[in-house]
Amino acid sequence: MEPAAKLLKDACGVEYRVIEGLCGLQDTDRLMTILSEVSGRPMHRRYDRQRRVLVDGMRDAHVFYGTKRFVSPWNRTWRCRCRGGWTRWAPGWSSQ
Repeated sequence: MEPAAKLLKDACGVEYRVIEGLCGLQDTDRLMTILSEVSGRPMHRRYDRQRRVLVDGMRDAHVFYGTKRFVSPWNRTWRCRCRGGWTRWAPGWSSQ
């Protein structure tokens, strides 16, 4: 999107900021900070609370699922996360 933003700046004088992505807390925090700076208003309390609820849920999920086993297909290879790390096994094999 940066080339399009440069065209707008050259044609209309519109300032822009590049955000690498919107996946993850750091990128989302950066977006919210930029929006707050551009508007000249502080971030609404609602968004701060929603972020705290999200982080709390992420921590709970990490504690709950941190020691669980699961299977996920990646690049046609099945992998199982066990306490010792990632192990490979063929489809159809039992994880037990």
